[in-house]
Amino acid sequence: MGNITVKFIGKEYSIPEDVLTYIELLDFTNNVQKQLTNSFVRKLRNELDKGNVACLDDEIMAPDIEQQTGKFIAKLTEHGIFDRTINDYLCENEGYKLISKVNASALAEAKRALNQQMSDWLQGYEDAVQKKDASVTGLGFSIWSGSFVNHAIYAAMEASKVNAQEKAAAKEYQRDMAELDARLESRKSEDEKRYISNTYIPHMEAAITVFAYELLDTYISDLIKNGKMDENTLKYINIDRSNDLLKNLTLSSNKEEILYRAFETCPYNLQVYSRALNYGFLDYESYKTAEYFKQGKNIIFSLVSSLGDVVYPKKFKINYDVAEKMAEFTQSDVATILQAKTKEYVSALTKAYQNAFELITNKKQCYKIIKGLSEKSLFAGEVISKGTAQAQVNSIVTVSIWNQLVNNCGYIDLLEKINAFLPADVEFQSKTEIDDFLIEKLTINFEEARQSIVVKINAEKEAEEKQRIEQERLKAEKERVRQEKRAKLKVNFKKGVKISGIALATIVVLAVVISLISLFKNNVIVPTDMYNDAIALMDSGDWQKAKDIFDSLDDFKDSEELQKQCADKILDSTYTHAIELMEDGKYSDAIDVFEELDGYKESERFVKQCEIALLDADYVQAVQLMNEGKFTEAIKCFEKLNGHKDSSVKIEECQEIIDEDQYNTAIQLANQEKYKDAVKILEKIVDYKDSKKLIDRYSFLGCEKGDIVTLGTYEQDNNLTNGSEAIEWVVLERNGDKALVISKYCIEWLPFNNTATKISWKNSSIRSWLNNTFVNKAFTAQEKKSIISTQHINPDFYDDSESERSWLGTTTDTVFLLSSGETDKYFSSDSARKAEGTEYACNKGKSASWYWWLRSANNIEYAGFVSEGELGFGEEVDRNMGIRPAMWVVISE
Repeated sequence: MGNITVKFIGKEYSIPEDVLTYIELLDFTNNVQKQLTNSFVRKLRNELDKGNVACLDDEIMAPDIEQQTGKFIAKLTEHGIFDRTINDYLCENEGYKLISKVNASALAEAKRALNQQMSDWLQGYEDAVQKKDASVTGLGFSIWSGSFVNHAIYAAMEASKVNAQEKAAAKEYQRDMAELDARLESRKSEDEKRYISNTYIPHMEAAITVFAYELLDTYISDLIKNGKMDENTLKYINIDRSNDLLKNLTLSSNKEEILYRAFETCPYNLQVYSRALNYGFLDYESYKTAEYFKQGKNIIFSLVSSLGDVVYPKKFKINYDVAEKMAEFTQSDVATILQAKTKEYVSALTKAYQNAFELITNKKQCYKIIKGLSEKSLFAGEVISKGTAQAQVNSIVTVSIWNQLVNNCGYIDLLEKINAFLPADVEFQSKTEIDDFLIEKLTINFEEARQSIVVKINAEKEAEEKQRIEQERLKAEKERVRQEKRAKLKVNFKKGVKISGIALATIVVLAVVISLISLFKNNVIVPTDMYNDAIALMDSGDWQKAKDIFDSLDDFKDSEELQKQCADKILDSTYTHAIELMEDGKYSDAIDVFEELDGYKESERFVKQCEIALLDADYVQAVQLMNEGKFTEAIKCFEKLNGHKDSSVKIEECQEIIDEDQYNTAIQLANQEKYKDAVKILEKIVDYKDSKKLIDRYSFLGCEKGDIVTLGTYEQDNNLTNGSEAIEWVVLERNGDKALVISKYCIEWLPFNNTATKISWKNSSIRSWLNNTFVNKAFTAQEKKSIISTQHINPDFYDDSESERSWLGTTTDTVFLLSSGETDKYFSSDSARKAEGTEYACNKGKSASWYWWLRSANNIEYAGFVSEGELGFGEEVDRNMGIRPAMWVVISE
């Protein structure tokens, strides 16, 4: 029972060696808990398989509980403690009592479920019997008078009808009872599963956990009581308090002290090391301490998890800081760690290149790829073939990822890996050479396939057009023949023989007789025949035809009631058909049929199931598009799902891949000094990564005359609480790696000189302000390095030549005002020279009409300026005007 010395974030600690013993006991206790839980679940399943109720008696669990408790007693005897028993440990254990309570609750629930099932069965039985009795109705009328023969005939008909109804009712009763049993059994099974998974097992698992850890507490108490463990150990095992202390990290700026306290309270608490790692405090010695307390592997696992996400071809994100930290802790090489992380990615990448080269000789596959394009694309010409080839090749790997693999991940032989599966006479010196070669060859194949498909499409269209013309001809011919026949019929009708008066009278008499016969037949004979036909149709199961007949009979006999029975059967049949459609995967058709049922039985629930199934199918299609690299199409599909499953997350993943690809393309263009093209792409993903910064940077590097660039910051929106804003500059001239720029807006409202006196640019207060106050306030030390100090000759307003007047002189300026001659040179018109002021400057100047100072001055108290775009001279130098700084800057990285 000695002490051990460890270090944590630079501090040395002496901790009881028994803390390690306690950590081992924690593992031992966890194992006891797992074995008891697994045993409980296994025995519960056995009882369910036997058809018993969904709970266990305490007696069934007792042997396992005593066995696991005995393990602690056995460990006590190893320490020479022999006066404790299994019963001692059980009677003092609250978790043991809790296990019994959970079992008792499960038994009560099982009884309640059985009672409910019995009650439901009895109600269903009564409903079925009533339905059966109600369906036996007879003919529905009686004979009050007439011959004995009539009575006999109708009695026979009644008996026959009742017999048929009883048989049908018996069958219906049997079906109802079978359906009742199946429904109750299904509901019982579902309720039982729900209770077991959501209540019984979780509650029992919690009770077993309490039981196991109370065994541990009792065991530790016995060790300390008998002098077998250092009592000070208990000061270092309070993991709950350690975690509570860690919550203070967000409340204090002194993170180290909080980490120290949390460590002292529980040195084996993984969260202590994880937080120290997150805040950048975890050094190698602290990691070794974590290893000592059995947490080293967990820390490495955490680092591996946060190393990045590398999945070909969708993701390539690596945290190189994490890789360096892993290398430090494991005393290994960074490249080795990164190679292990990217091994599968590189393997898939090289395989993709191999497939691309095989595609050059596989014209059948090229044909399939092109055939998958839309007809509009196919008729776009050769440009679509080249675009498809570029998409195929560019999807393999971006330049950015290639460079990371070679330069950061140790795959300096990546090019050799790809050259290895090429013919001996072919070898490439760079990724660009490989891609250009593939694009060229695939474009030829794709164009050949495209032209072939276009020819085929045109031929099919031509054949379809011929068929359409022939069909229209045949249709016109049929119409002509029909019109001719109608014309002949009209002629024959006019030639008909007139009927004589006597014949007409005879016909009338006959018509009356026939009408009386027909009336008798229609009201007596026909309804009876139709009724009997409908009964026969019912017996044969043709419910729709039977219903149609009963509908036409109105209230004849019991037609109305039988019509309702047929309608119910039709609903059942339709319902069954809809379920069959659903089971066959024809979800849209099933939905249409279920909706026709208007809430019949469980049709509404099945509609929702079908809708979910359709969403699932669309989800699978969207994932497939995503896996095929068709991320834009995948996003459209996921958006239609309205949040189904993780479609929102998938949209973000697809968009991130698209943004990452565009981002890498922009970087590649910038590396090729195509800065404007890079900026156009980055402006589409302005919120992605550091795109905003890169836009400013590339705009600056690729600037031309007339462009707007940003450099430095100064207060402009007159909101002093949100900091200063980026200064926009108009490029007046680009000369190699240098550019002359002037602020787009008047950023200040100041005098040329603080006092009205004879003054030159050289000695003016505005020059001093620009080259001291403004420069130091607007630019960082790094930005100042890009500003070129420029020597100026300072002429007066009327003579902008290189005057040598001593009082005007020459100056070397970092920032300056334009002279009148420079203003005339760089601005092509008065409108081009107009400038607005920032809100900050306007607030000081309180003017909507802007004037701005020039540096041209003479030997009187006046200086040059611009007013509404026109050059002017003669304003007092102590008057406030707008200030537009100008400067020469270096255009470079």
